[in-house]
Amino acid sequence: MLPSAFADLHFRPSKWVMFHGAVTNQFQLGWQFQKVIDTRTLEVGARVFLGRRTIDKIKTFTAGEGAWNYDFHFPVKVLWNLGITGSYRLGRGVFNTGLDPNTSIRFENLETHKVSFLEQVAVPYAFSEYAVGFVLNTSTNMKVTAILPSSQRKSRRMKTFTEFRVELIYAKMNEVAKEISIKSESNGYPNQNFLVIVKDKSNLGYRISGFFRRKLIGFKVEAGAKPGINYRFSGAEKKSILNRTYMQFGIGFGWM
Repeated sequence: MLPSAFADLHFRPSKWVMFHGAVTNQFQLGWQFQKVIDTRTLEVGARVFLGRRTIDKIKTFTAGEGAWNYDFHFPVKVLWNLGITGSYRLGRGVFNTGLDPNTSIRFENLETHKVSFLEQVAVPYAFSEYAVGFVLNTSTNMKVTAILPSSQRKSRRMKTFTEFRVELIYAKMNEVAKEISIKSESNGYPNQNFLVIVKDKSNLGYRISGFFRRKLIGFKVEAGAKPGINYRFSGAEKKSILNRTYMQFGIGFGWM
């Protein structure tokens, strides 16, 4: 579990096209015997909407006046957009070898030349990748004003945005560090240097993501399989669609 900070920007110049950009910085905490720098990724992309539909709904706005409450019912138009999405992402990441010795990576000690698997080791890598897929999003943006019997004016603003994406990922480049340095213990000296040997790597991946925002608060969830070094999801020897999988959660504040 590693914390990240992210910034995401969406710009829609027309009803058929939307552009987006994102920056993510992952903080590398918890590596006991290695010094790993924070990693950062940059993403740019666009959505092209092929179909649009407006759904009418009725919302209730409750306003109080002393001991009395009044319910106002007003129509809301929810805009649905369906289209295709594409993006390009590049940056640096860190691969965690975990505890499974069947993970497709080995390390050769440059002093003894012994080849072995090392548990929970951080292996930096650089990558660039393309993603294409389908996108579905909805949005509302309106403000309603109600006048109470006492002539008071009460206002309620509604701004929401929801988006789901299903994407296939292709890694144009995924270069793992050729060597790593590890301390034998917390105060160990000198460091042990290892040559990194990658036995199996995949250039394909996928991700399913959702973004939900109401007014100033947003929530993000993402799951998928990253291109790169193969590792198993479970103890089964056979290949699985869940291999190399991950999950991310995020919460943020923004303006729309």
